[in-house]
Amino acid sequence: MKGHRNGVAKQISQIEPRAVFTHCYGHSLNLAASDTLKESKLMRDALETVHEVTKLIKYSPRRQGIFQGIKEDAHSAGIRVLCPTRWTVRAESIASVLKNYEVLQSTWLEASSVTSDSETKARIGGVAASMKTFDFIFGAMLGEMILKHSDNFSSTLQHKSMSAAGGQEIARMTIKTLKSLREDQSFDLFWMKVNQFVSLHHANEPHLPRQRKRQEDLKREPLKVSIMKHQKTITDSIILKPLMYLLIVFRSDLTSLDTKCMLDLNLY
Repeated sequence: MKGHRNGVAKQISQIEPRAVFTHCYGHSLNLAASDTLKESKLMRDALETVHEVTKLIKYSPRRQGIFQGIKEDAHSAGIRVLCPTRWTVRAESIASVLKNYEVLQSTWLEASSVTSDSETKARIGGVAASMKTFDFIFGAMLGEMILKHSDNFSSTLQHKSMSAAGGQEIARMTIKTLKSLREDQSFDLFWMKVNQFVSLHHANEPHLPRQRKRQEDLKREPLKVSIMKHQKTITDSIILKPLMYLLIVFRSDLTSLDTKCMLDLNLY
């Protein structure tokens, strides 16, 4: 595409020297989402669990039948398959798993009782256990919150009338939204929603990872405050990476703070 000898960009520039090559914004956005979110173990594990959920349901007529029967009784929506390669169409898939949380847990119980294959039964048990963990719920809800903005961005970029300047403007709006998600007020609201979900579905409570070194600050603070601060740090880091990637790829205006953050992350 951009080969300096016979690439399309080279051929067009020979015909019209004023033409400016711009890398596909949709592809850049997909890279921004995939390369950054996969660096976080929390997000990687949550998305892998979501993918396993969709495979267990969609690739088995028996389990899909069990799921459909329970879903109809609960008047719930269906499951959207999570695409393993396209990262800008994942928010709806994650949201569908969260909306069907109780239906899925009931499905695992019934499916496990009628499954004779030990390997399949182990997969079902593993997914059921993973979905009960706080890290899965936190990661899935955080992923859905971040990726829904990249999904909207991707859909807007695909409009026939979208120009390069328009793409830059939409990128700036997306970056502004992602920045706002790192504010304390936004995190407090998100933290409250996560804990409400955990309490409603009787999932596991959050806990701090084992510390290799003594941390006096954590010992002096109440446990729930420490956990909240720990999760806030993780959230800031996860949101910061795609944010900085977008700042670089779409060449938006960088503040001195943005540049410092990129230097810290070896992104600039």
